[in-house]
Amino acid sequence: MVAGAFRAAGVRPAAGPPFTDLQATLTAIGTDREPSWTLFYEVRGLPGIPRVAVRPLTGLTVTTSLAVRPGPPGPALRHLLRALHAVG
Repeated sequence: MVAGAFRAAGVRPAAGPPFTDLQATLTAIGTDREPSWTLFYEVRGLPGIPRVAVRPLTGLTVTTSLAVRPGPPGPALRHLLRALHAVG
């Protein structure tokens, strides 16, 4: 989805180092000499890292999959699916 948005805009950003964890990646963005960026999905609020600006993207959607054991969904999975349906 993001790669498609770049292509549609005629942009081809260079690939950076592999993403390890959010804290390490954001620290690298804030301290490297060359400008860089990363895409991440907010889970527990937006992180605050010195010398890093977090900018939300609008107008993009991401297909998400859920991996579960085979068989009928249990109560916890049914609750999760209802909650996801309610917000999405």
